[in-house]
Amino acid sequence: MFARITSKVGKRGLVASGLVTVALVAVVALLAVTLLPSTGRTAHASGTGGCFAVCTFKNQTADARFESSNGCVVTDTFAEGFDNLVRPGNNATQTAFLSIVQFDACSGTLLDEAFSQDFTGTVQFGSGLTTAAVVGTATMFDDLTSTTFSVSVNLTWQGISPINHFITVSYARAISFIFMSHFNGSTRGAEASGTISDGTTNFAASPTLQATISDASGGNIQLVKA
Repeated sequence: MFARITSKVGKRGLVASGLVTVALVAVVALLAVTLLPSTGRTAHASGTGGCFAVCTFKNQTADARFESSNGCVVTDTFAEGFDNLVRPGNNATQTAFLSIVQFDACSGTLLDEAFSQDFTGTVQFGSGLTTAAVVGTATMFDDLTSTTFSVSVNLTWQGISPINHFITVSYARAISFIFMSHFNGSTRGAEASGTISDGTTNFAASPTLQATISDASGGNIQLVKA
């Protein structure tokens, strides 16, 4: 027999950037989440660390999409900053992800498709989803040409819309295990602006309203019957 109960409250779904994997260890514990103040620690790419039968997480994210065109050539640039904390282990991670895609809308030809391989810099968040900032450098890899290039990043987010909340509680039970999880998130629309530059082109030349600031906390308990 397998049973699952899920309840959701909120106007708008939140995509959680911090995903927690729970290993099989027989421990009975209560779920606890500790909220920590945000900082501006130096970030180096990535990794969430290990997690056992009882695991909690807290993360903050800011994302933005910048679109521009020059004749037939359309450029779509995406940036997202992360600040994550996973327990047990107090594994803290700050990093950013970027993508730059260019295509010819007239011929339907993909011209460039580059994704960040690493990021070094800082990721900062203001209280109450008010502001965020990502400053640093990223190494980009172009899938089409198999070449790499660097971009400098200096982006800021300003929250502008009401905050929406999202809560999910899940419970699953089978013959050999019991699984419980809790997720509590908030998100708001934002305006993002600044620079994403390869030294020649600023791929974030115009401010965008295709941006959000979000935070989330929660955890999982998994009990395995011997």
